[in-house]
Amino acid sequence: MEIEAILEEYELAKTPLFRGFLERSIEQMLECLAPDVLHFQAGDPILWEEKNCAMLLRGRLAAQTVTGETVSLTEGTNLGAEFYLQKGTTWFREYRAKTPVSLLTYDRQTALNPCWFSCFYHAAFLNNLLALVATQNEALGLLPEYSPEAESIRLRLRGE
Repeated sequence: MEIEAILEEYELAKTPLFRGFLERSIEQMLECLAPDVLHFQAGDPILWEEKNCAMLLRGRLAAQTVTGETVSLTEGTNLGAEFYLQKGTTWFREYRAKTPVSLLTYDRQTALNPCWFSCFYHAAFLNNLLALVATQNEALGLLPEYSPEAESIRLRLRGE
């Protein structure tokens, strides 16, 4: 899907990942990320390349955690970025569409490594992504009890 079509169809500025971005800033960030949009029907298993992250643009997902619990994920949820807190760990084993779903997928390494010219948009995107993942993981009870990284994130989220 072309970047212009993504911008026309989805209100990305209203998502946590692009919070604080103007439309032109979002467009430039999308040019950097080179994302794809994947569509699934209700009941479909959700699959995408393991090296990618995804943001739920539309719809709801059922996600099975590594402990076997099933949780419901809603629009704006970021998927596949749990690596920020425990490298190599995936909190969810399986995703299934509860409703028709659209996912914005992007390469994890591209997201983590700012543009060669260190654009402001990429720095803001990384800040939003880190805060979003930390908030999601904390809500799911997935933050470790104590680690320097987790404590730093908790303090930032509380504004301390």
